[in-house]
Amino acid sequence: MSADNIRALVPQQQFDNQQLEIIRKTVAKGLSPEQFLLFIEVSKHYRLNPMAKQIYGFTDNKGRMIVQTSIDGFRLMAERTGLYGGQIGPEWCGLDGVWKDVWLEKEPPAAARVGIIRRDFDKPIWGVARYTSYAGTTPVWSKMPDVMLAKCAESLGFRRSFPAEMSGLYTSEEMEQSGMMPSYSIQEERQEPTEEDKKKSRLNTIFKSGKAKGLFGSKDEMAEYISDGLKMAVTASDIANLGDDLLLVIEREIEGAQGLAEAS
Repeated sequence: MSADNIRALVPQQQFDNQQLEIIRKTVAKGLSPEQFLLFIEVSKHYRLNPMAKQIYGFTDNKGRMIVQTSIDGFRLMAERTGLYGGQIGPEWCGLDGVWKDVWLEKEPPAAARVGIIRRDFDKPIWGVARYTSYAGTTPVWSKMPDVMLAKCAESLGFRRSFPAEMSGLYTSEEMEQSGMMPSYSIQEERQEPTEEDKKKSRLNTIFKSGKAKGLFGSKDEMAEYISDGLKMAVTASDIANLGDDLLLVIEREIEGAQGLAEAS
């Protein structure tokens, strides 16, 4: 089946010819004409938009088509059920099993968990992902292991909470270790850090810099240091809500501060 024939069969979709070409060359690269048509139908069935990077199609090393969703696709599907009531977390723990609402350690977390709330259930449904089970080898896993592992836990939680809508669908974060990934890289293409991810990374860097200089060693101590520096009351839970201008002040103060090792 030629590409021209596919265009003749797909006009009832929500995509025009130009959009179909963009999808074919980006999020559905490498599919045969028949597979591409099937991919468009699958996207339509789940009401996910490839143009918005909510769903992807590629072939494995045997030429079989694999369809994967993004975490944004899962969130959208959950919202459409009318039963999604938000979530708890993410939370991370080390080998000690103590769960934390922010991961500030240098080493990757041992596990992450996310609780999905369904309005018709009495208790949240938890998705728990262990680092050794899901860690990939791409640069984004090396740079933001906590963020990536949290997405795996969130995906697990969504699938357990909404099996009728999401059974059989997996995100790329979950599947990297299985080898069911495309021969070309779509990971970096769709894992562009969000503003929230960038801020978490920035706060993590600030914490590590301050800890290295002996200025503080915990989240609460970091809040006390910031309160003194900004001359305003800041609690540990307030840190994530500080604006870029205030974070810049903190970064400059830590950079110019004399650490304990330097003082001695």
